[in-house]
Amino acid sequence: MEMPQILGMLPRDVILLNWLYSPDVDATKVRLVAKAGARQYVCPAVQGWNALLPRVDDAWNNIMRLARIGRDYGAEGWLVTDWGDYGHVNDPRMSVAGMVYGACGGWPSTAPERSSSTPESPHCIAAIPAAW
Repeated sequence: MEMPQILGMLPRDVILLNWLYSPDVDATKVRLVAKAGARQYVCPAVQGWNALLPRVDDAWNNIMRLARIGRDYGAEGWLVTDWGDYGHVNDPRMSVAGMVYGACGGWPSTAPERSSSTPESPHCIAAIPAAW
């Protein structure tokens, strides 16, 4: 947040897209927006930029932590992002794991543990058709 003082000035029909891509994301910026009374979506990432293959462990950590933080602070929505920055291939098939992680983390009342909810588990697989 470069200018947190403007959060209270946002019109009520504006929804802030809170992009937070760190695998170690914490609640600081989401809490700041929530305390200001502004509306927000939390926006994690599939972690594929500037790489041949996405960083799936980083994606899992970022997506699941931000899912929990968003729920804790009343985020209105969820947008899992994928960027084609830095000239990498950005083949959409490489983003599937991160999108499945997003399906897993975005709907249940609590984010699943990775050991019990991998992309092969029924919980994650069942979420895919509804996401598309």
